[in-house]
Amino acid sequence: MSSDSLLTDQGTQTYSFLSAPFHRKTSLADLTAGKPLELHLQLQLESVTSRHNKASSAFTFLCGHTFQRTEYGKHYKNIHSDIQMGVDGWFEQRCPLAYLGCTYTQRRFRPSTYEATVSFNEELGCFSLHPTAPSSQTRGGQAEGGEDSLSVLPYEVLCHVASFLDSLSLSQLALVSRLMRQVCSSLLQERGMVTLHWERSSSSQGRANWKVTHKVWRFSSLFSPVDSWGFRNIPSISEHLKVCHYNEVECKTEKMCLPRVQEEIQTNKSCKGPTLVTLFQEKRILM
Repeated sequence: MSSDSLLTDQGTQTYSFLSAPFHRKTSLADLTAGKPLELHLQLQLESVTSRHNKASSAFTFLCGHTFQRTEYGKHYKNIHSDIQMGVDGWFEQRCPLAYLGCTYTQRRFRPSTYEATVSFNEELGCFSLHPTAPSSQTRGGQAEGGEDSLSVLPYEVLCHVASFLDSLSLSQLALVSRLMRQVCSSLLQERGMVTLHWERSSSSQGRANWKVTHKVWRFSSLFSPVDSWGFRNIPSISEHLKVCHYNEVECKTEKMCLPRVQEEIQTNKSCKGPTLVTLFQEKRILM
């Protein structure tokens, strides 16, 4: 029961809940006995400033990516606000039995105007958006001489097509061939940015220092901005629970007596269970 100057809150407990999920002397070895040794994390993300006094159990992660000034707002909205703030169960939904070891996840959202999937590129350390093209549009071919049908187009046409790509796609297209690298280089003045390349060196006294060796033209890791998201047409997580190997149903057939409200009321004389009063007086806490 809690009270203040205006309100008084009272609550009753009609069931004997366990005060702790494990015994007092339970060790980690007892919990992992007979199970594969795996590490599972439960994420809860919050966006805080650098001046925020964080708790000792909280870990901060820096983005570390470089963008143009015009791209910063789009990157923060789609990556840090939409995706990262929703990976703890909203944007990416995990199996409810993940605490038992189930690794099933499903991404619930897509751009509202077209079909696409969000994935994380471990090599680049960034999120990417992959549009899902119909099967009739994914057919490709080769021109004479073994070249692909895209490389035989005029250079001006390729530059015009590349101007519709986002910065992340341009950075990856530049790695395809020398021709595509020249096409993407034509857009560096408008879409690219200049970054400093740092290298570590040691002085004669043995001290390590960093210095700028040269400047590098590059594209950022920004994908096409998404104004709004919509739900994907995927089955509910309950469909997965029907086939989940960790969803073991335990049927209880043994009868048990519930605590009675009053001592005088007893509908079934064969059931001699405790009353709520005696239950709280004895303070029976099952550990």
